[in-house]
Amino acid sequence: MNSLPVLTQALDQGVRSDLVLPLLLENSPESIVVTDVEANIVYANPRFCALTGYRADELIGRNPRVLKTGHTDDETYRQMWRQLSRGEPWRGTFLNRKKNGEAYWEDARILPVRDETGLIVRYLGIKEEISERLRMQEKLARLVHYDALTGLANRERLGAELSRLSLDSRDGLLLFCIDLDGFGKLAARLGALGTDALICELADGLAMLAGEGGVAARLGDDEFALLANASEGARLATAIPELLATLTTPLFASIGEARLPASFAGQQPAAHLVRHAMEAMHAAKHAGGNRLVVYGKAGTRAAPSHCPSRDMLKDGSLILFYQPIVHADGSLAGAEALLRRRRPDGIYLPPADVLATFAADGIECELDLYVLAQALSQIVCWLKAGRGVDVSVNLHAQTLQSPGFVDTLASMLEGHGLSGAPHLTLEILEGVALTDLAHARKVVSECRALGVGVAIDDFGSAYASLGYLRSLPVTRVKLERTFVQSMFDDEGARVIVESVHALVSAFGAELVAEGVETERHAQHLATLGPMLMQGYAFAHPMAAADFESWRASRAP
Repeated sequence: MNSLPVLTQALDQGVRSDLVLPLLLENSPESIVVTDVEANIVYANPRFCALTGYRADELIGRNPRVLKTGHTDDETYRQMWRQLSRGEPWRGTFLNRKKNGEAYWEDARILPVRDETGLIVRYLGIKEEISERLRMQEKLARLVHYDALTGLANRERLGAELSRLSLDSRDGLLLFCIDLDGFGKLAARLGALGTDALICELADGLAMLAGEGGVAARLGDDEFALLANASEGARLATAIPELLATLTTPLFASIGEARLPASFAGQQPAAHLVRHAMEAMHAAKHAGGNRLVVYGKAGTRAAPSHCPSRDMLKDGSLILFYQPIVHADGSLAGAEALLRRRRPDGIYLPPADVLATFAADGIECELDLYVLAQALSQIVCWLKAGRGVDVSVNLHAQTLQSPGFVDTLASMLEGHGLSGAPHLTLEILEGVALTDLAHARKVVSECRALGVGVAIDDFGSAYASLGYLRSLPVTRVKLERTFVQSMFDDEGARVIVESVHALVSAFGAELVAEGVETERHAQHLATLGPMLMQGYAFAHPMAAADFESWRASRAP
């Protein structure tokens, strides 16, 4: 029942307790207080007394300021009286204090009450305690913008802080993206409670390093970020690894660092800095982990014309190895091109130092185009021999996002005579695509129009979602290897493998399970239904000639 209209009519005649109190005020579910024109309380109903903790006789004749905490700003009161003096109702919130000292928030509706001549004779206040409602709203807001476990900012909040701080920073901004190495195995050993405790310990340390002027964020289960003023770079580059090493359970991480110069403030979307830091982080990961890679200064200055990485492109030391991708029955479905460097003594080095060097020099795009050219030449060679193979090639974020990339790719396909049937798949990292989904969607669609397949690599290493998978018209999804390798020891990993298989199949794409290292893994995966597999259970990466020998040995 809304008592306001009847109560207002009664108050027009003055407060007559014999008429109003028995009928409305005493039993009203609303907290009601009435004052005279001098703002002295002339009536407080039981609900109001219960809310404030005062008896009615303790309130009569006193000003409602007895409830003030001093934390409601003066302008709120001035605005209230300006409206009331004009005969207008007012609504707002107060932070008040009960008799027992407890502070509470109230929603207040105050209405002027006039007599028959139109003169204001009373003020009617209808109050509602909203402390719990505000606490719930604050909790929901934190769930939207902050990580539930650690209280750190989440990805969305980090983006908002980046946009805000980029406009005010005089020295520019610095972002570290941190991906914990080997965290899946560590979590399986520590268990849920131990893992949560370690994550919270790390989060507290990062928040302390960020200080008041920075932002610490949790972007994924084992992925964090630290945003700070660029002048903090040297300190944080040392402090972050030190923090990881001094935790209760020491951690190792692949760390990417990127900078937004002050001269670019307000000109670059926040996503650019995130993308650059993530690309550097992935370079650190591919380089073997437990290291920090600085984004290759693309966006701050060009790479020098003469640098070690450009020498590698010219001296013939960079070689492509090929690791088979097979069907569940072991038959060949394609191969992934993997970079190796051949030393003068003939020993092949893994890509760790190569990728780190190119990242440091900022010419990952040149490396990608070199690898693409080599892979296309090998595809042509196999086609001419009548033994065509579909080849997958990894791309860095800078290459995918560079202007004219699709036109360059089309020219390369035409130059190799592969415009009709490229036999090529491009692999893009999930975390990279997530930073600029709209652009990724455009590039993927244009590549598909050329007949080139597109695969999401390391699916599950970032915040993969149904909407994300739906948005990109990819042909393949490569499940991050740690899920496959942990599926017999970690029930959660096994469920993820099975769920992703069902999800990818529903979208008409192929699932590639990476990291299949034993026959047991291969047999279990085969029971889930059609999928592709890649790993040591079938073959290690090998030079093109060895790949041919391997294929010949498996021919019926």
